[in-house]
Amino acid sequence: MASKRIFKELKDLQSDRPTSIISAGPVADDIFHWQATIMGPPDSPYSGGVFQVTIHFTQDYPFKPPRLALRIKVFHPNITSDGHICLDILIQEWSPANTISKVLLSIGSLLTDPNPDDPLVPEIAHMYKTDRNKYETTARSWTQKYAMASCAAGPNPKVGNISLHIGPAKWKDMDLICLKTCNVIRKNTCDKG
Repeated sequence: MASKRIFKELKDLQSDRPTSIISAGPVADDIFHWQATIMGPPDSPYSGGVFQVTIHFTQDYPFKPPRLALRIKVFHPNITSDGHICLDILIQEWSPANTISKVLLSIGSLLTDPNPDDPLVPEIAHMYKTDRNKYETTARSWTQKYAMASCAAGPNPKVGNISLHIGPAKWKDMDLICLKTCNVIRKNTCDKG
């Protein structure tokens, strides 16, 4: 049952993928292990960042939520330094009607609107509540340091075919797009300082 549902979601993502999701698909031939890449939301301290997410589905999916973790350091009250994400849709609000697309969109929403009242990192939540300017400056700095630099890390040969807005592509093609995007962002932001 789980693999059938996961294949359906993969097909749905390939035909109707939200623009904030650069890529999402299985690693090699393992349908239960995916990697996704989402863009940092515009008008947020994470804008321009490219955030890689690992996804592990269980045999009980969709009756149990997938396990997700960000592979990039993010300064955020609801994301730990090792990538664990505090997201209601993955815990108490999980429903078999949810999809991985909805979960990835929810991560993007969480980047735009943190929940400092239910933090995984209380110190960052406190900063968010008491000194928003410092929070945004630090989050932006981490995004430039970790989420833009991650693009240049090189291709991940373990990831198989995935869907991009330009059609089916290999991970190395996505990395090239990512690298070009990061270079433009660096040129327009970092070089001006």
